[in-house]
Amino acid sequence: MKNYLRNLALLMAIGLALALPAGAQQLAVQQEVVQVDVMWVDYDEADISEPAGRDSGYYYDFIDGTIIQQVKQGFDFPRIARKVLGRSKEALNVNAVDAVPDSSWFTNRNGMLPMSLYEIRRGPNQDEGPVGESFTVLRAKTVGITPGLWIRDEQGSTYILKFDPPDYPELATAAEVISTKLFYAIGYNVPQNTIFRFRRSQLQIGDGATYKDNAGREQALTPAVLEELLARVAQEKSGRYRVVASKLLPGKPKGGFKFAGVREDDPNDIIPHEHRRDVRGLRVFSAWLEHNDIRVGNTLDMYVEEHGRRFLRHYLIDFGSTLGSDTLFPNRPEVGHEHQFDMKQAGTTLLTLGLRQPATEPEPIRCFASVGRYSAEDFDPRRWKSNFPLVAFENMTEADARWAAEIVGSFTDEQIRAAVETGEISEPAAEDYLVKQLIGRRDRIVDAYLDRSVADRTRVASNIVKPALRK
Repeated sequence: MKNYLRNLALLMAIGLALALPAGAQQLAVQQEVVQVDVMWVDYDEADISEPAGRDSGYYYDFIDGTIIQQVKQGFDFPRIARKVLGRSKEALNVNAVDAVPDSSWFTNRNGMLPMSLYEIRRGPNQDEGPVGESFTVLRAKTVGITPGLWIRDEQGSTYILKFDPPDYPELATAAEVISTKLFYAIGYNVPQNTIFRFRRSQLQIGDGATYKDNAGREQALTPAVLEELLARVAQEKSGRYRVVASKLLPGKPKGGFKFAGVREDDPNDIIPHEHRRDVRGLRVFSAWLEHNDIRVGNTLDMYVEEHGRRFLRHYLIDFGSTLGSDTLFPNRPEVGHEHQFDMKQAGTTLLTLGLRQPATEPEPIRCFASVGRYSAEDFDPRRWKSNFPLVAFENMTEADARWAAEIVGSFTDEQIRAAVETGEISEPAAEDYLVKQLIGRRDRIVDAYLDRSVADRTRVASNIVKPALRK
């Protein structure tokens, strides 16, 4: 009798489903999908003891990425076997619907629930930048690629000021702010970066302000040193200086995160970074925004306290070398096509006696000083390379790339334009050009990794299945 009733109920359910319109049938299926128990928050923010700080830098990143990590990969025999068999290890931090839960690394934003144009423009910003008419200089950076200043505004907030080079006004500052907004909308933790303008008369050297000389010795900052610094950077015709004001992140800095292994002094860090989808998929996002300088030195772990718990939150920082900018000038033609020291490419060139050379970006006609060498033409996301080889990027699977491509594809033309507008590029034609190239690269990423018809259906379904967890 029980079997009879059960079969009768099943037949009635099938009959009802067949009688429903096509849309209702799809909704019925989607409603059944909703019943799946999906983890949307990875609770990796347990209270931990304060980790030790650690240093990084360009040369460390070069040696670690180009030599040390590559040698280690050469002895990772299980990985080599998987690669030979075509069975790459899939990411470990995915949920039941093959997506990435929110964590101290990543927060689902535009890919889960479309952000308003206001939210895109605001990004991570909690305020409009430095407040007041007088700013106290706390510290100066006079050596290195670009100069910088640490200032305190009249409300007591501290900002790092980053400048443009004289020959390319707006180049690095626009790239930094625009990429900040887009990386935030994608889901990463980033600093608050805003375009800010000031006059020399608004700067007052604070008591105890210092800088490091060429020998690395701490020296007292003087008006003469400050004047020399300002003489090296771009200045507007109005006499003001245009900068990126980057607000100091909350917490204590503990150094950048690596693209392989775990941080031994962080008990919350249990998934090797090369097997995190949000780290692997960063390759696709970096290719979209030409963040070729992605490396340990441009990441930062902050020891923060929230809701009575202390833990590490993982940030991406320093986007002045994105969107075709190399900070001081536009990128070289080979950027994005090969690593700065590409062992594989060097070997190929040697074996072919120089007949096979690496691909390079065609030399474009320079039209805008405010936009770097950034184009959708000849952009191939599958062949894109960062400056240094990164293990996590090399481990990226098709599933990782599809996840990232769906997020890139979620950005509308209007959202992209809203992000570009925050860079305050003065020439409308230059702004239009950059918007067009970002849209073109977005479309090439979608074409490379997604079936557009499938992607459209997935987007509709995902908006029903996923809860609104955006922070």
